Amino acid sequence: MTTPKIPKKLPILNMAQQHHHAHHEHSHDQAPKGRKQETCIDNAEYFDEQAKQWDEKPGIMDLANNSVRAIQQRITLRSDMDVLDFGCGTGNVGLQLAPHVRSVVGVDTSEGMITVLKQKAETV
Repeated sequence: MTTPKIPKKLPILNMAQQHHHAHHEHSHDQAPKGRKQETCIDNAEYFDEQAKQWDEKPGIMDLANNSVRAIQQRITLRSDMDVLDFGCGTGNVGLQLAPHVRSVVGVDTSEGMITVLKQKAETV
């Protein structure tokens, strides 16, 4: 697991290599009855392919903006807070929260999403 230093208090952790099986009810060799076999790697590969155009998808930015608004309505963000953005994708939520808190840590299984997030964070 790496934590590169990038601007705007948003270190990135890539969890693709850190997948643990303890929380699963099945192994990746066999899907539960009636369910398609799906793995963390399949999921990461899908989002790797989608990453470059992710923010252009209809509704993605609205979803992030609505999520940030909902967080701000329920939690008073303070400069002494640390935030974990789990499944951070391209950072649409974390980058908006970063100016209001001490730190934001973004975590995602998709290397492609992390790459886009790093590029966005460098320009903020």
